[in-house]
Formats: sequence, structure tokens, C-alpha cells
Amino acid sequence: MSQRTRRYATVKVAAEYAATSTNTIRRWVQQGKVNGFGYGTRFLRVDLNEIDAMLSGHAVKVVA
Repeated sequence: MSQRTRRYATVKVAAEYAATSTNTIRRWVQQGKVNGFGYGTRFLRVDLNEIDAMLSGHAVKVVA
């Protein structure tokens, strides 16, 4: 497991980064594939390291 600092991004930026839609990012959060951080539906952030890990199939240890 590698150690990394969190790279927070909006749902829109994360979707562009992962070459997918914002709905897919929100679905991944609902399914627990990546963690969502924030309050309500308008202030949601995801960690790009978690998206990298999910897409590559590797676990990532995040340091706060």
C-alpha cells in the first residue's frame, strides 16, 4: 500500500479526470466504491487517489 495525501475534487472535476459522467461519480459514491466528502448534494468532494485506486484495482492508504 502506498501513502498519499488526499486530492479532493468536485464531482465535475473527478468525472473529467476519470473520463466519465458526473452521474457515474455519484453512483460510485452511493455504491461505496469511493468515499464522498461534504454536506448535502451540492457540496460533494471525492478523493482522486481513491478513483485512481478503484480504476487500477490497488488499495491506497491516505494520510489526512
